Amino acid sequence: MLLKNNNCNVSPKQVWAALPTVTATGKPAVSPIAQHLNGSKKNNINDFEIIDSSKFKALLKKSDWYIQKDDNVTDNNQNIWCEFGDIDSLGHNEGAKFIDIIDNKLQEICSKVKAFLNSGITEVRIVTDHGWLFMPNGLPKVELNINLTESKWTRVASIKQNSTTDEKLYPWFWDSTIYYSLANGIACYQKNEEYAHGGLSLQECLNLELTVTLDQSKISIKPKIESIKWKGLRCNIKLSNIKENLSAKIIAKQSTNPETIYAKPKPIDENGTVSLIVENDDYEDQEGIVIIFDQNKILVQKNTIIGKNE
Repeated sequence: MLLKNNNCNVSPKQVWAALPTVTATGKPAVSPIAQHLNGSKKNNINDFEIIDSSKFKALLKKSDWYIQKDDNVTDNNQNIWCEFGDIDSLGHNEGAKFIDIIDNKLQEICSKVKAFLNSGITEVRIVTDHGWLFMPNGLPKVELNINLTESKWTRVASIKQNSTTDEKLYPWFWDSTIYYSLANGIACYQKNEEYAHGGLSLQECLNLELTVTLDQSKISIKPKIESIKWKGLRCNIKLSNIKENLSAKIIAKQSTNPETIYAKPKPIDENGTVSLIVENDDYEDQEGIVIIFDQNKILVQKNTIIGKNE
């Protein structure tokens, strides 16, 4: 809704998260290099990690993806990967305070997406590695035999090889020969957890992938002054992105009386050109402002020196 209210078209697509629903497993799965990755028993399943951060970035670059650290796009012809939002970190670190922060973070993401689109990027695809469970005062805790586990996270645990257990086991997304257990329902293997993920609930597993573009029908395109050419005291102006009922005038650029008219208003023709005449030669060499307006609303303006071409 935030993006739609900011002149964007948003196409949602439902996708399932990789299991377990933790970042180390899920982030590579939604990245543009997922097809280059495969799991094996050599991976450290205790961390549910298919590739570490430094190798992930290196593979992105090798696959012709530019890693953008902010929204100052310098080349919009590149494939760009950008991570932002830090919502997951806030959830883990802030607990119940998370609810007071989330709206601002969503606004921040919306602003960054708009910054990319306004820079000339034609399409932004928003992906996420997993969802989460959030319950102030804590999610319920369930016990798991510590002798069975190699490692135990909030909602997921890796089980020792050759162990016998009544726990229901699930294959790892990256290697189906490796299994792990998930806490049932919304329970956790640790106590006093208000924010958690890693399990099999719909909130954690069913995600939205959003494709975002600018809604051109809602964007007001301003006229652009392409050139200002002086021939004596005649000012010839050329514009682009014109619409009907535009006019131009030249006013003084001076603090004592900024509305002093150097050249009277005149309509801009259908070709985007207009010729204004400064009738008083006392204004020659004075600083002025070319004003393009519509029904007295200023749309664009540009400084000029009366009778002088830059």
